[in-house]
Amino acid sequence: MDIMKKQLKVEDNENKSCIRNIQRILRGQLLFVLTFLAVILGFIIGFGIREAGPSIDALHWIGMPGDLFMRSLKMMIVPLVVTSVIHSTASLEPKSNGRIGLISITYILLTNMLGCVIAIILIYTINPGRVNVAHDEKVMVNKIQQQDIFADFLRNIIPDNLVEATFRKTQTKFKSEIVWNELQNLGNFSNTTADVEQNYLEMVKTVGKSGGPNILGLILACMFIGIAAGRLKEKARVFIDFFAMSAEIVLQILRWFIWLTPVGVASLTAASIAGTRDVTETFVSLGYFVLTVTLGIVFNQAILLPLLYFAFTRKNPYKHILSIKRAWLIGFSFGSS
Repeated sequence: MDIMKKQLKVEDNENKSCIRNIQRILRGQLLFVLTFLAVILGFIIGFGIREAGPSIDALHWIGMPGDLFMRSLKMMIVPLVVTSVIHSTASLEPKSNGRIGLISITYILLTNMLGCVIAIILIYTINPGRVNVAHDEKVMVNKIQQQDIFADFLRNIIPDNLVEATFRKTQTKFKSEIVWNELQNLGNFSNTTADVEQNYLEMVKTVGKSGGPNILGLILACMFIGIAAGRLKEKARVFIDFFAMSAEIVLQILRWFIWLTPVGVASLTAASIAGTRDVTETFVSLGYFVLTVTLGIVFNQAILLPLLYFAFTRKNPYKHILSIKRAWLIGFSFGSS
């Protein structure tokens, strides 16, 4: 009897220990669990509302919490980049600052270029956006892809206006302009629409601006500011301390916002599902898109970048990935660099 009681006590203690471990894991992964449940809840609400045929205004209000959540995160992107980059580069030793800055710039350029190459290969292979466009639009898209994306990339590395870079970036644009040609000068033309389109309209390339922060340009500019502050040492101590505390404040605000993820995810999922008219076609298109993005991210982050890490450090890259798993998961889930 005593032996049985001891065995039962040991089993009871093991069960309690197992329950405590599960509770500890759940507490540590509470945000992930709540987000996963929010996705399921969003699907249930979305399919339920979809049967009622909601209006566009109703869909907007259903997705409003998710929209506000995304806006709150975007609101803090520029403050986070500016404060963290300036503080981190200014905190380094002046001798190592230039070397690390050069390595960082090279790394950013190299990884962005490789990422673009991977994306283009996958897009042409899987073709997730099967959309019919007019011939002129195809020509214009091809021109932009082949000639101007790299030029825009180089222009955005060095912004011409640091304040403007917080909300706009450089982008090549095409517009139609009426031009006078030889037929017009000779008087050999008609006023028909076809004649005007064929002889007088020309696609003119201009360097314009598009909405959205120029993160790459901000990173480079803030690196220079941080390196300069680091070289000034004690003279710039107040400046460095200001950005150090600013970075902590921004991170604290982001910690508050991130707990709104389940609400935002449930809202966006419900609004998307409720507004879907043809579920099969939508999910097929979404499936191709998700497949393309997932393959690109997995190849880039699980194969290409680890190979680069191993080539330069001769260390196991996957141990390093495990040490930064939270940041890696955030980058993966939001699809943002």
